Amino acid sequence: MEKFQKFVKDTKVKFSKLKNSFVIESRIRFDEFFATSFWLLNAIGYDFRKFKDATTKSEKINIALHNAHYWFGNIIIVLLVIFSELELWCGPTTNLSKRLFGTALLMTYFINQYRILSFWYNKSKLMDILTKLKKSYPKSYPSALAICGAFKIVQAIFVGVNSVMASVTLIPVLRWLITGDRTFIVPFPNYFTYDFIYPFVLIWSNYVGIYGIYLITSIMLMTSILITTISVEFYSLSDKIKNLKDMTEDEIELELPKLIENHQKTFQLVHDLKDIFSETFFFRFIVSASLIGLNLFQLQTTENVFENSIFLIYTCFEIGQVFLQCYFGQFLIDASEKIADEVYNCGWENWQRISLKKKLVNVLQRAQKPAVLTIWKFGVISMRQFTWVWLKN
Repeated sequence: MEKFQKFVKDTKVKFSKLKNSFVIESRIRFDEFFATSFWLLNAIGYDFRKFKDATTKSEKINIALHNAHYWFGNIIIVLLVIFSELELWCGPTTNLSKRLFGTALLMTYFINQYRILSFWYNKSKLMDILTKLKKSYPKSYPSALAICGAFKIVQAIFVGVNSVMASVTLIPVLRWLITGDRTFIVPFPNYFTYDFIYPFVLIWSNYVGIYGIYLITSIMLMTSILITTISVEFYSLSDKIKNLKDMTEDEIELELPKLIENHQKTFQLVHDLKDIFSETFFFRFIVSASLIGLNLFQLQTTENVFENSIFLIYTCFEIGQVFLQCYFGQFLIDASEKIADEVYNCGWENWQRISLKKKLVNVLQRAQKPAVLTIWKFGVISMRQFTWVWLKN
């Protein structure tokens, strides 16, 4: 018993040291926060740099190679999915499971193509948002703690999504090992015989599959981190407003205009983000809701264990995408609403200067209307929307 208590005590001490090491400001740099997302985007050939802005020949070649890889990967994936879908619906097969799985993949790839094209079209706006966020990146202790927590969540999301998608490619291999069935389903809906060309088919199919996974994950990560970083800006402003009660009125006179300006800029960032992603959020919700219903129907009608396992994983992936989108949308709402709570509790009733109270009223009026991301013009991205999607299915 004593050994167990000692083990628990040592574990708590180690956990405390680990938690404190996460909030060291020197380890929380803006570039590191976005590093994983940028790496994924570069892996699929997406480059934020413009060819006309390149100053050296090597830089131009690098950008050209990135663009060639990006368009090659995207065009190949779209063509493979389209032709595979045509073969499934127009060919001799009568297997409804294969046809529905192909339809699900086709819808998923097209919505992600739309999202990445939206990224490409709004490249300059995204860079402006990143530049503004980097300038105002908060380094206070509470904000650092929030960033670290969000950063760990995002990393867990990345690992989880890739693990789930990778597990889908293992299911046919398990079927071959268990039943001896030498057919192999690749990440697009077509079947190949296990023969001498199998290694080449495997390499090609894995390239297509990994490219598709990185395409989905990179967009999701970038969007989630942008929303999280803007939310942390709101939390940082809340901390500063909370500290007003410990200041003199002369200090408040100097600090309050800065807070109002930062508050307006942060709301503008949310508005810019909404302009870029509002339509893609809408199509993502429509496609995900449709696919969840389609996959759940297939789970009820298919008796094949391996096919059911693929549909189950695919359903969980779609539910996860909707959940994460709604979670970060709710995170933004909660962060912006917290400012109104701190305004009420900042000790304004003890201020003697009426001009300060009037300025604070302006902050309160803006903070009472939370910053939200919308699904086009049909709703607000929040956990309530996730509940709606789940109940509808």
